Amino acid sequence: MRGGAACLSVTVATRLYVGGVGMWAGALGMVLALAAGIYWARKTKGAERRGILALLSLALLMSAHLVAALILPEAARTLFLADAALPIFLVNMIAMPIAASILER
Repeated sequence: MRGGAACLSVTVATRLYVGGVGMWAGALGMVLALAAGIYWARKTKGAERRGILALLSLALLMSAHLVAALILPEAARTLFLADAALPIFLVNMIAMPIAASILER
C-alpha cells in the first residue's frame, strides 16, 4: 500500500504537471488502476498460488483505468474509445499476466 501510494503520488503529480485535455482522465485512470490492484491483492491474498485465471482477472481489473476516458471531452473521448481503448486493453491482457507471473515466482 505504501509503495502504491508513493508511486501514485509521483505519477499523478507528473500527469497534472504535464496538463492537457486528458490530464484529469489520466490521473483518475491511475487511481482506478491502483484501487483495482489493491482489491485483487486482498481477494487473492490467501491463495497458495495465484494461477493463470487469477492473473488474467488482475489484467481485467487493471483495465478499469480505461473507464476514466468517460470524463474526457466528447471529441477526445470518441477518438480514444475508437482508436486506443482496444489496443490498450489487449496489451493489458497480454502483458499484465506475464509480468505478474514473473513477480509471483
